[in-house]
Amino acid sequence: MAGCGYGDAVAARSALSISTEPRGGHRHKVFLPAEMTEGDRAGRAHLLNLSMTGALLHADAAPSVGAVVQLTVGATRWPVRVVWSQDKRFGVVHVTPLARAAVEALVAQRR
Repeated sequence: MAGCGYGDAVAARSALSISTEPRGGHRHKVFLPAEMTEGDRAGRAHLLNLSMTGALLHADAAPSVGAVVQLTVGATRWPVRVVWSQDKRFGVVHVTPLARAAVEALVAQRR
């Protein structure tokens, strides 16, 4: 079949990942200690990057995909939903997008 080779699949995947707007806006690289709370369970994590709509985290025990957890960084606490998990890394979306000022305040903590 013409047009169904490996190169076509790579090109199609690349085309899907190219967007005029970055996913959720600019992702800020951070390395901030965080606490996750799910019901009566709590755990430690590190926030690796952050945008207004989501974040990347690392934890020894990542929550299950679909779990809604409370994320706390410093004095800031907000709910997130786990959308993917691989080994000790997992991606979340904020239940309610964070305001730009909230993201900037969290990013400022890395300094």
